[in-house]
Amino acid sequence: MAVRGSALPVGGGDPTGRVRLPRAARQDDAGFRAGIARPRWFWLGLALLILVGAALRLPGYDFSLPYIDHPDEPNFYLVARFWRGEFRPSAELEYLYRGYPPAHIALQVIIQPLVEQTAAPGWAMAETIRVLRLLSIAADLATLALIGVTAWRIAGAYAGWAAAAAWTTAPLVIANNILALPDPFVPTFVMLALWLAVEAARSPRRRGWTLLSVAAGVVAILFKYPVLSAVAPGMVVALALAIGPSERRAGILLLAAQVALLAAVSLWLWFGYNFTDALYNEGAVAAESGLSNMLTPRRVLNNLAVTLDAIHSGAFLGYSALALLAALRRRARPSRRALGLVGLAALLVVTIPWLAATFSEVRLTHRLRDVLPATAAACVLLGAAVAAAARLLPARWSWAMAAPLAVLVIFPLAQASLAAQPDRLLPDRRAALRQWFDINLDPGVVLVDPDNHKTFNPIWGGVPHRRWVDWVETTDFTQFSPAEWRARRDVRYMVIPRHRVAELEATEAGRAYLGQMLHLRDFYSPPPARGPEMAFYRLWRMQVETDVRFGDAICLIGYDISEQRVEPGRSVALRFYWTASAPPDDNYQLFVHLTPPTDEQVLSQADGSPGVPERPTLTWTDAHETLISGAFALPIPADLRPGKYRVRIGLYRLDGAGWARLPVNGGPADAWDLVELTIVDRATLEASEDAP
Repeated sequence: MAVRGSALPVGGGDPTGRVRLPRAARQDDAGFRAGIARPRWFWLGLALLILVGAALRLPGYDFSLPYIDHPDEPNFYLVARFWRGEFRPSAELEYLYRGYPPAHIALQVIIQPLVEQTAAPGWAMAETIRVLRLLSIAADLATLALIGVTAWRIAGAYAGWAAAAAWTTAPLVIANNILALPDPFVPTFVMLALWLAVEAARSPRRRGWTLLSVAAGVVAILFKYPVLSAVAPGMVVALALAIGPSERRAGILLLAAQVALLAAVSLWLWFGYNFTDALYNEGAVAAESGLSNMLTPRRVLNNLAVTLDAIHSGAFLGYSALALLAALRRRARPSRRALGLVGLAALLVVTIPWLAATFSEVRLTHRLRDVLPATAAACVLLGAAVAAAARLLPARWSWAMAAPLAVLVIFPLAQASLAAQPDRLLPDRRAALRQWFDINLDPGVVLVDPDNHKTFNPIWGGVPHRRWVDWVETTDFTQFSPAEWRARRDVRYMVIPRHRVAELEATEAGRAYLGQMLHLRDFYSPPPARGPEMAFYRLWRMQVETDVRFGDAICLIGYDISEQRVEPGRSVALRFYWTASAPPDDNYQLFVHLTPPTDEQVLSQADGSPGVPERPTLTWTDAHETLISGAFALPIPADLRPGKYRVRIGLYRLDGAGWARLPVNGGPADAWDLVELTIVDRATLEASEDAP
């Protein structure tokens, strides 16, 4: 029979160990020894779990940045900028930025100006997201601590450790709670509300904490409206006091204060904040069919099952069954107060998924964040169940009840969380594509698929840009020919998913389609990266295709020329196309010489980087990349006599012995005759232009 006041894992006593059991009771106690351990051991174990939690969350927390992968992170960022008057959406879309739960927006309004003071131009959004993700991790670690402390106060130290460990290692919890969103803060304040309610129920000196519990629940609601039951634990404890014989007056006063607080916040939300402006998405679903959704058992049970699956529903149900079996034994029967404390957590586990069912049918891969506050409460119940189940074993073997949880749940969850880290550490291909485009290409409209709908949109994608680039989104690249895309939508470039390229290359018609365009670069693995694999094309090829090798690696594959008949005093524009079969051994420069047809006398010249200036030849490390030079302007001397002339090109570097040129096509020549120009006087040129 349980000893009143003992520190049994599930019971009414003080789990801090201040009450010492009689020797016989200590020998007979089948509960976890952590239930009567000194508090410092609990805090030491909890601190270790927090360190493990930080180690699982911090590596790669800034994944994909500066590209902002998650669709809602830029959304909340822009809403905060709208609050600040720094962002003005179009009039027909402005309603989308009103009525959001205000707590996280207020946090962003504080953070954004601080980040903007130090962020480089164009990086404010990405850097703000980075800081907010760190704050989300801090909130999640606080949730971890509150889960552990709450389970400890209900059922002992081992219960606290088991509960905290389940949350610490769950990969789905980590994946959802390292994002710059309101959702990571919701479990924190829900668990704060539960812990305050538990403390108020345990100690007469802390009855006033029920009001703090409701206040914490209100903050949770201000982060995410649907968690209305976050205020329930504090109100239930106050109600229990109000209907009890000994503290009725205090309970009534606390209930009245709670109702006043809720009324004040509700009136402000309704009349001052106009939160109903946000009822165009989930709120519209809840308003239209919320009641019927709540009364649909399949939806509710689905949400409840997903709530438990996030940590391991099998372990939860198994330990709950063992705890029930232990409770049927007379000496292990829990006290009414212990059952009441467990009931507070169970209330959240049931009501949060139930309320979420009004607008959402969650899955592990879809809107899991809607029920994660209930998952946090389920961790508390799991810890309490583990502690209660331990009473089925002799005292010296009670620790063994945690072994299945550790081996079958905690360790696999931790391994899965560790396995997810390498992907978060990888750079994002979409950021690489946007930055490569800025450096290497002239601006122009880009045709993209849905996976790249934000790549060229810095307002939503966050990648800094030098020049604005428009884009057209499609799911059918072959709807029009490359020439038709140019004529219809002014498209200059195309980003095609790798799998679609493979499909096109498998057919003659597809190969012909790709052959009309100039392949510029593949963004494939290797190297490994996040985001879609894709190939980048320009919708037309170069004017003249060549195959000229300079040295061992560099190849001129084509060029464009503005004109081949030109009058003296003007200039000819040239653009060059290159590949490198292997990384060049040095940075080379390109010379373009105008010479007579029979000798190498330089009459005019242009020199510069064979690619764009920011891509010297030492950076030509991708054998499949096509590099396009900037425009070279070759001046034609004003006193040059009409006739035939040569344009010769070559690559050179400055070394200790002077100007060293690369050989052409493996032979002795160090320059290539690119094209023949005809220099004509104005009269001749005008006559030829007027000729039919």
